[in-house]
Amino acid sequence: MRRGRGHAIVRHAESSGAAVPTVPSHQAALRRQRREIPATRASAVGAKAPLSGAERRIPAGGVSSCHIPLLRTCVDAVALFVIQTVAGTEERVARAVRALPYADGLVVYHPRRKLRHRRRGKAFDAEVSLFPGYLFVETTDAHRSDAEILSSEFLRQARQITGFVRFLGDGGVPRPLEGDDLRLIRHLLSYGEVIGKSVVSFDKNQRIRVEHGPMSGLEGRIVKVDKRKGRARVRLDLYAESFLVDFGFEVLVPGTESSEISNR
Repeated sequence: MRRGRGHAIVRHAESSGAAVPTVPSHQAALRRQRREIPATRASAVGAKAPLSGAERRIPAGGVSSCHIPLLRTCVDAVALFVIQTVAGTEERVARAVRALPYADGLVVYHPRRKLRHRRRGKAFDAEVSLFPGYLFVETTDAHRSDAEILSSEFLRQARQITGFVRFLGDGGVPRPLEGDDLRLIRHLLSYGEVIGKSVVSFDKNQRIRVEHGPMSGLEGRIVKVDKRKGRARVRLDLYAESFLVDFGFEVLVPGTESSEISNR
């Protein structure tokens, strides 16, 4: 129905001689991407999802970045589950789960954040797990139920992975994220598996304001700001558990466009 309404508007505009409304380029790209025939992800990923032509090649062991922007509109997103792991084994477990023969229809995310560190007088960026000890699994096959995708055989194989603890749920049955938990994770994943820095500014009372980036909408959760290190500590809640997570930021200098900072 939505498509028919859009076509009717265009036909009316053309017949009346009025200017035909244009669609922003990013929306047009998403529409083209949705219409494409699903391409099979590499076996290292073990999932099927619509990919744009320019992004059909997937780095070994990684997840195609083209899937991330779709999370903003929940396109093709069926459910999002949580795997608990031994802290420090997240990436190894993620690779092992993607490689399971029964992992078809799943995309495994290991969200990480990029922070600036300094050692022996030298500054460098390092990637740190966003939720230590947790991975996120998205079901992408609309033709099968979650129970069929997360089959007993798949769960049996997953439990044999070193570092794997369990799927979060009730009585051993994986339970998908819901409500605020789901909205939070989708918001963070919409910036990619590796979350970069936010662009912020400070008012005359030195209160932080997020111009754009992963901390957008999370200002009320900020508990500490370190301007010297360019970090903000944010309280994130997941499954009734609280995490204190440091996010990197860059300060918007007066007279400088935020896009100029984010593109550096």
